[in-house]
Amino acid sequence: MTTHAAIAYKDDKGMFHGITCHNDGYPDYTGALLLKYYTTQFKVKRLIRLGDLIQVGVNVGIKHPGFGLTEYLDELMVSGKNPAKWCQAMHRDMGEKTINIKHSRNLEDFFGAMHYGYVFDNNIWLCWKIGAPVAVPTQLTDSIWLKKTV
Repeated sequence: MTTHAAIAYKDDKGMFHGITCHNDGYPDYTGALLLKYYTTQFKVKRLIRLGDLIQVGVNVGIKHPGFGLTEYLDELMVSGKNPAKWCQAMHRDMGEKTINIKHSRNLEDFFGAMHYGYVFDNNIWLCWKIGAPVAVPTQLTDSIWLKKTV
C-alpha cells in the first residue's frame, strides 16, 4: 500500500503551491527528507517545480528513466552519481504528459485523498495527519517525528 502526501509551500502573498507524492509519504521518510534536505524556499520551490512525484529523494537530481533500468543505474553509480537518492518525478522521469502543480489560497484543496500534508511556511515545515479527527498541524522537528536517520 502506498502512503500519499501533499507537499506545498506558502508564498509571501498567502498562496499555496503544491504537489502530490505518491509513495512513502509518512513522516519517518518523506517528512525526514523534507526536514533534512529541503531547508530553504529555493530548494522547496525546485522540488515543487518537478510536479507530482513518485517519491521524494535527497535531492532533485536530473532526468532519469524511472524504475527498472538497472544497467542505466549501474552506469550512473560508476560515474559517481547516485540516482537512488534523487526524486522520482512523474513528468520528468516517468513520461507523464503534464506537470501537475496545484495553486490555491485554500490549503484544504491539496489534502483530498492524502494520508499526510506537508507545508513549508516561513522556513518551517508543518505536518498534518489527514483524516485525524482534528487535523492540527504539527511543526516537523527531529524530536517529534524522526525515529531514524534518513
